[in-house]
Amino acid sequence: MHLGTLIDSEIIYVHKVDSSHMLGMYSKVGRRAPLHCTAIGKVLMAWEHPERRALILKGADFKRYREKTIVDADAFEEELQRVKAQGFGEDREEFDDHIRCLGVPIFDRLNRPVAGMSISFPTFRYDPSREQEIVTMLRDASRDISQRLGCTNFPLAA
Repeated sequence: MHLGTLIDSEIIYVHKVDSSHMLGMYSKVGRRAPLHCTAIGKVLMAWEHPERRALILKGADFKRYREKTIVDADAFEEELQRVKAQGFGEDREEFDDHIRCLGVPIFDRLNRPVAGMSISFPTFRYDPSREQEIVTMLRDASRDISQRLGCTNFPLAA
């Protein structure tokens, strides 16, 4: 599980809970990651105010990390619309090979996205039939944290 927030035009991991499995994802607190190919980056941008999002993305580098990385600003905008419509973000092997991530935003007292949290899976452990169950757990945790931060109108539908 990762918790990340925006720094410049990237995300920075501020907390991490490692898996009990031997095989995991290389990440650490303080490591930066791109917005365009991480679940946390996508949810932070999908719920961001459009003017602020445009300003943030001016500084983003749509670098290709893997074959599935979104490298076009228009395609990324379409991805953000999909993310917001479904209520969660995905990294489908876009940043690291053989890693899938599901993420949701966390909101502050002004109902703005201030952080994101995600769960990562090696692709061989990712079970699409459990996706909704995992997203529900993430959304419930986000609702709890967001309310503790003063969010009064939680934007993620149940």
